Amino acid sequence: MNSFAATASLRYASSVLAAAAAVLLALSAYLAAERWTWVSATVRTPGEVVSVQRAINGKGLQIIVSYTVAEQNYLVEADVAQFPTTYGLGDEVDVLYHRERPQTGEVANIFNLWGMTIILGIVGVSLLGVAVVARWIVRAVQVHHLAGGNQNSP
Repeated sequence: MNSFAATASLRYASSVLAAAAAVLLALSAYLAAERWTWVSATVRTPGEVVSVQRAINGKGLQIIVSYTVAEQNYLVEADVAQFPTTYGLGDEVDVLYHRERPQTGEVANIFNLWGMTIILGIVGVSLLGVAVVARWIVRAVQVHHLAGGNQNSP
């Protein structure tokens, strides 16, 4: 493959990576805005860890938290990213819920609230970085070729 074909392929690949990065970053921004709206409309209340168990899929751990709103008890499940978990039975954790729907509580930890947004953002920025480096390489090859550095080409 000559340098023209290689740079054309690399240019195409960088365009595809940049487009994928743009989609992931847009999705991350959308999820962040949705999550921020949800979090800003919630009420914070203390809850108590009543169970720590292996997640249903067998990967990671899950905690079950009991919390009380207006003398009514509710349970909420949350996946725990770290192993071993820092949560133990009887630990107090914050729960966020909507005033009108207290049964829809969520454990207020960073992974539970923002995990997907963070992951999509990191992958999007990484893909964008690879696309930028690929474009720099293409540009360097073109400049080198224009400067007469490719003496072997017909």
